[in-house]
Parts: sequence; C-alpha cells; structure tokens
Amino acid sequence: MVAVGPALRAALGFLPLISAGLVGPSGAGAAQEPEPKTVRITGRVIDAATGSPLPGAVVVVEGTEIRLETDAEGKFELNAIAIGFYRIRLSHPGYSPVVDDFPVVRDRGFVLAMHPAREAPEAGEDRAGGGLMTGIMGILTTSEDDSPLVGAAVRVGRGGVLTDERGGFMLGGLAAGLHIIEFAQIGYATRRDTVRVVPGRMTSVQASLSVDPVHLEPLKVVVERREAALQDAGFYERREDGWGKFLDREDIETRTPSEMTDLFTGLPGVTVEASGTQRRVVLRSGRFSLSDGYCYPRVFLDDLLVHDGGTEAAGIDDLVNPDAVAGIEVYPSSAGLPARYSMSAGCGVILIWTRR
Repeated sequence: MVAVGPALRAALGFLPLISAGLVGPSGAGAAQEPEPKTVRITGRVIDAATGSPLPGAVVVVEGTEIRLETDAEGKFELNAIAIGFYRIRLSHPGYSPVVDDFPVVRDRGFVLAMHPAREAPEAGEDRAGGGLMTGIMGILTTSEDDSPLVGAAVRVGRGGVLTDERGGFMLGGLAAGLHIIEFAQIGYATRRDTVRVVPGRMTSVQASLSVDPVHLEPLKVVVERREAALQDAGFYERREDGWGKFLDREDIETRTPSEMTDLFTGLPGVTVEASGTQRRVVLRSGRFSLSDGYCYPRVFLDDLLVHDGGTEAAGIDDLVNPDAVAGIEVYPSSAGLPARYSMSAGCGVILIWTRR
C-alpha cells in the first residue's frame, strides 16, 4: 500500500478502508463486487510566494489516465474518481515539482502550492505538508453594507498584503499555531483577531470593518463679497496685512456718497477741508509738511498716476463717480505702502480702483 502524505490526509479526511469491497479481493468472487463509489475532487494550484493562481500547471494522478492542466484561475477538477489511495504529481515550468499522496474518501476541495524553482525546499526540509499551503485566506467587507473593502492592509506579524478588488486576501507560509491578524483601512476602525492556523490547511476567515468616527471641528463659514478688479489688484492681500485704510464696494454702498470726498470723511488720519465749492483731501503726513500750507497726497487711478501731489490738491470729486469705484486704499504715511507707490510719497498716497 502506498504511504499516505500527512498533509493531504489531514486536508481530505483520512478514513481506514476496512470494507472488503474497497480493498478489492482477488479471485473469482471479485467479479460479483459492486462498482466502486466515485466522488468529485476540486483543487486549486497557486504560487507559494505570491498566492496568485497558477494556470497551466500539469496535474497527473499516477495509476490512472488522468492528466490535465489548471485553468486561468489555477483550478482543476477530478470528476467521478473512485474512492481509494492516489499519488498526485504537479509540474510547471519554472517551479519545483510537487508529489504527494492522498486518500479519496468523499467530495472535497483543496489548495496546492508550488514554489518557484529558486525557492524550492532544501533536501530534508519539511515545508508544512509538501505542496499544501498553511496560512490564512478570506474576505474583508464593510459592516454597513457588506461591500468589499479594496486596498485594505491585512497583517500577520511582519508580513502583510492588500485586499484585492473583491476584498480578498491570502497569507501563506505561516507556521501552525495561534496568530494575531490585523485589518486596517483609512477611515475605518482597525480590527485585531486571533486565528488558529492548522498545518497543511488554509484557514478561511470573513471579517468586516466599521467606519471610524473622527471628531472634526465645526466648519467655519464666512460669506464675503469680492470684486474681481480688487482681487487682481492685490487689494484684499494688502488689507489683510493691516497697513493703510481700506474701503471696498460694500463699505462704499453703506456710506451712500454723493461725491468722492464723502468717502474720506471720518477716516483716521484723513482730513477733508472745504475751500469754496471745492473739497480737498489731506492726509496726516501732509498737514505739516509745508510752512505755507498743506502737502497733498499722490493719487493713482487703476494703477496709473493721475495726480503727483505736493502743493496742489487733486480734484478727487472730478476724477470718477463713486458708483464706478470698486475700492479705495489710503496710506496716510509711507508705513506699509507698497514699494511701487513709495517714490516721492512723503505726503501720503491714495489708490482708487474702478469696477469692471
């Protein structure tokens, strides 16, 4: 009788054959024995290093005419095979051959692993049941709707894999005994479980992860009106810097001005003086710059210098209608004044931006 490999004995369920009809007696009475019972065996051949299916592996059952190849998923079937003892041989280019004995007693399925030739076991090395894998395989899903979790990390010890598009994973080459398996995915609570691994068997598990609630600060929402012309001119950036005095379109509409000089009334560091029908704007740095009068600020309209300042006041009310203005910047002194406007700006600078 052929010796039975311990791995396949464990995987397929060895039962002693004590029936005379199964032993197959010799002599004339043998013709009267019933036809032997047949069963269906399914198998799957994988790469021991990666756990990937191994298509094209040649499967030969010695003592029979069975010779077939694994399909694209590494699977094969032995249909209507009689109960008894068999020896199976696996071969594939680039892989070490696998030879194992197994009893066939009932319908079963099993996984066989082939090692790349460079990873073949050394002579005398026991690799957990010859070609049978020892490890953990399974499916990882969400606890909410059982949908597969793709790309989740599954770790045992220092080794690990990522789940595939079906949420599937396989960890082979594990030692028999208890192992702590960890499942982790961003946005989900990490899970750890203890699994017992049996020699020559792939322990199948099904796990799920629940969403990990993360405390977030309340969303702060600020609704702000912004003019495209002011955004392009850098108005808002300079306002955040804190230098100068700024009026945006909303400020202008709140003041309901009749003339441009109405917008300057009440601004810190700014004086609006009346001379007949004309009103003039004087900034803080220009009040005492001249012994015989005020020094008036320079004025820019849409980044163009329209008044050079000095002893002559700008006719601001004649420059532009308040309805056409998007924003105003006032720099009573040179402090915080953008460099491109600072030349000869001893009496201050006014920037006026029109709407588009």
